[in-house]
Amino acid sequence: MKGVKLFVEGGGDTRGGSRALRRGFQDLLGDVRQQARERRMRWNLVMCGSRSETCERFLGEMSSSLDEFPVLLVDSDAEVNKAPKAHLAEMTGSAWAWDQALEEQVHLMVQTMETWLVADVEALRAYYGRHFKSNVLPKRQDLEKLPKENVGSALARASRRTQKGEYHKIDHASELLSRVDPEKVRRRCRHCKRLFDTLTSVIENA
Repeated sequence: MKGVKLFVEGGGDTRGGSRALRRGFQDLLGDVRQQARERRMRWNLVMCGSRSETCERFLGEMSSSLDEFPVLLVDSDAEVNKAPKAHLAEMTGSAWAWDQALEEQVHLMVQTMETWLVADVEALRAYYGRHFKSNVLPKRQDLEKLPKENVGSALARASRRTQKGEYHKIDHASELLSRVDPEKVRRRCRHCKRLFDTLTSVIENA
């Protein structure tokens, strides 16, 4: 194995938005990225747009990649009560397409990428500054049980009166991903921990 290639949902339809969000994910995954570099392994993170586009590119890579370990990262959009492959197979209605992928190659942001952001209240407060209402953010330890709509509305309410304005994915997500503490996210989002653990294991055992 000579490298890791991540296919990540997000970035929208513009090159600028995709580039900015890619930078945010690169920073969030900085520790494992550095581990790959230290072992002289290639590290490639590709923003792919919609979930369907991301899944298609990942599954296409499964049949052509010989020396890189392909990894998928997409929103679950719902509570996850089964293995990630089974969850996506049910959502996409194409169970056969996932047979070629290993379970450790399929990863979810549960239930949405914004769940990872609200896991670090201090980072959000520092970014938005004055008038940020951190008290409206979810307090529960296990954030993955919260519907994506609840997470989005809480983040919007918390940031609405700040100087930066209400949370906007294109304008704010990249910098927030760069600021949040990965350890805090892993503690409150078990599927994020699974991603970090898997990448670390793949790199260490290459």
